[in-house]
Amino acid sequence: FVPPKRLGILPWRLTTGLAAACLAPPGARLGYHGGGRAYGMARMTLSGVVASGQGEGAFFTRTEWARRRFVDLFAIDPYPGTLNVILRDLAARSAWRQVKASRGRILEPPDAGWCNARCYPVTVSGAVRGAVVLPEVAGYPADQIEIVAAIGIRERLGLADGDRVTLEIEI
Repeated sequence: FVPPKRLGILPWRLTTGLAAACLAPPGARLGYHGGGRAYGMARMTLSGVVASGQGEGAFFTRTEWARRRFVDLFAIDPYPGTLNVILRDLAARSAWRQVKASRGRILEPPDAGWCNARCYPVTVSGAVRGAVVLPEVAGYPADQIEIVAAIGIRERLGLADGDRVTLEIEI
């Protein structure tokens, strides 16, 4: 497996979103934040609005290593792409900071060409189970949440940009 950065597919400094956050610059050393934790102990409920991404989540969810890890960690064979949710109000951002303070489940890449990500089980609008993906990289947008699921969440829930969704995140 050769990371896309080494193939020159996605220029690291010019991309945004999940795939870009998970592509480390050459020579970067990424740490591992492991640790066992019982899940389902607490839940945070927050809401935000659906926003279009740049299609990089689809690239990321199609990589074989990421697909295998989502199957192993969450029993999710990911649909190509992520649902992007933007947190616009202070209460949602505060709740998201509390979620990010917890360990989550680690999505560990096969090599240093990709970053680790912390993931959390989530239910979107009470109907679709999935996983929040938080890349462990400096500069990732503080008000953005990306969600992976086994189905197209937009299609299943009839969502469009600007629609409000509720997220119940297990920490």
